[in-house]
Amino acid sequence: MFSLHPLAAVLVATVMNGNVVPAQCGITPLEELRRIEPLAITTATLRPAEATCFTLPLRRGEFIRAGIAIPPGNGSRYVRLRLFAPRADTPLVVIWSWDGWGFGRQPPAVLAFEAPASASYLVELSIPPVSWSTTSQVRIEVDEWLSAEQYRERQRALRDDPRTRWLRDNAVPLRTVDPRDEDFSDLEFLRDQLAGIRVVLLGEGSPGHGGGSEQHAKARLVRFLHRELGFDVLLFEGSLLGHSLGWRALRSGVEPRTAFRMGQYRNASLSSHVQPLIEYLAREANSARPLELAGFDDEFAGTAPRDSLVPRLRQVLRQRGFQDSFGDSASAATRLLTGLLEGGESFQRQRRQLVPEGTRSAVPDSMRETARRLEHGAPAGDREAVFWAQVIRSAANRLERGLGHYPPHWGSAMAARDRYMAQNLAWLSQTWYAGRKSIVWAHSIHVIRNIEETAQRGGYSAGQGLWDALGEQTFVIGTTVYQGSDGWVLAPSDLLPYRTDLAADRHPGIEFEELMNAAGFERAWVNLRAARRAGSWLGGPFLARPILATAEVARWSEVLDALLFVRTQEPVFGVPERP
Repeated sequence: MFSLHPLAAVLVATVMNGNVVPAQCGITPLEELRRIEPLAITTATLRPAEATCFTLPLRRGEFIRAGIAIPPGNGSRYVRLRLFAPRADTPLVVIWSWDGWGFGRQPPAVLAFEAPASASYLVELSIPPVSWSTTSQVRIEVDEWLSAEQYRERQRALRDDPRTRWLRDNAVPLRTVDPRDEDFSDLEFLRDQLAGIRVVLLGEGSPGHGGGSEQHAKARLVRFLHRELGFDVLLFEGSLLGHSLGWRALRSGVEPRTAFRMGQYRNASLSSHVQPLIEYLAREANSARPLELAGFDDEFAGTAPRDSLVPRLRQVLRQRGFQDSFGDSASAATRLLTGLLEGGESFQRQRRQLVPEGTRSAVPDSMRETARRLEHGAPAGDREAVFWAQVIRSAANRLERGLGHYPPHWGSAMAARDRYMAQNLAWLSQTWYAGRKSIVWAHSIHVIRNIEETAQRGGYSAGQGLWDALGEQTFVIGTTVYQGSDGWVLAPSDLLPYRTDLAADRHPGIEFEELMNAAGFERAWVNLRAARRAGSWLGGPFLARPILATAEVARWSEVLDALLFVRTQEPVFGVPERP
């Protein structure tokens, strides 16, 4: 058995000038390819549209785990690894390693492979030929290489682990994650576990919202919570204004996907596995008790905000006798907000002209004052004025974030976004939908609390803000998977069909997901809040991967209230913008 510190087993793959090895390693003789060895160290560089290949000699049943990483300071955001059996055209494993994607630098992607037969397997590394790819180093870090007997012993130890026995006795099996299955008998236990809860927050752990099974599981929970437990508001990680307009459009008969897209990012609105939820929203929109759609992001997501925000804002203010700067198309407020809605160079141009370097714009605070006057000056029952006051505050927050003028101690722009989302969530829960029960749909990175317990420490999560407002009336559900594949709704056509396979054994330690698999679950629910109160081992630190599919040790019961486990992830794929 080799059990190596990652830095002691580094293999950096490259293609040198004029020495390109074709994809699938089909031309170069095997004996001329470099071998991946437990202690091999090689250094060089990969360029877009180029590939390099290695042999990986394994005996049947042997197991290797390695991380695939783009070292800091490299330009390419994506590197692909494919593992082939000898003389095969179809890869056994496809893994994409990516750098960043908005959450900060990511840990290495993981290749974990148990050889089905004795052979010299082929490992191909390449950078995709897309516009944003650049020359990059690629690093493979081997951290475990086990003989067949050693790996079998590991599996036996997992089955006999006392934590596996505990999970067999305490986790609740779920019959299905099919969102169209309305036999909710397997979810009836949630009546007791969610008693007294006003807001259920549904996370998903897949990077880039690529986990189809997670989205199906969430959609089925949404139906159950709406149909059986009285939750009647669905708060999406989408535009506050856009989803308000989209909800009206949905109720007036606009094609459901088009209405949903008015306030939603394309990675959700065009996800194959979100479509059943959109259909359900449309079906229930004019029922006796609809599931109302709303958004809580400060971003101007979806198709509606760009065209509707400024003209509708002017109309609302004029109807109430406001003489405001938004009535003047040449005002700094109008120009900055319009530039922000248009994005890119349009906003940067307005910023350079209106906010000199080293100065602070007065526009966000002026907008907040307008919101205050609008809200406090509105007659009783003028809910439109109350709603638009919050839209103005949210737009002011987004502008402040775009200008980089949020409080410095907040840290990153991502943390600032979550703080502003938390403000919207608290307002929606306590004011706009006071007395109603809501479901929040977002990535887990946004709904967790006590983020300092995780590898994302130094950030902030909207779930923390809602916890600070409502405490134990909130309940956060994270999802996690053992194996399968993630997809990417917005993958460029050059990368289709896109998939990245998920290693079942992602860490030398024993992961929660491995224990759930050893316990025999296909799908199951584990209540972490109850486990913590009972003094169970799940109340302390343990190794799991509910955030960005990355294994880490944390006191997860302080971060999430429950884990929804799915053994095999099905990837998402994109659907047409219109049916």
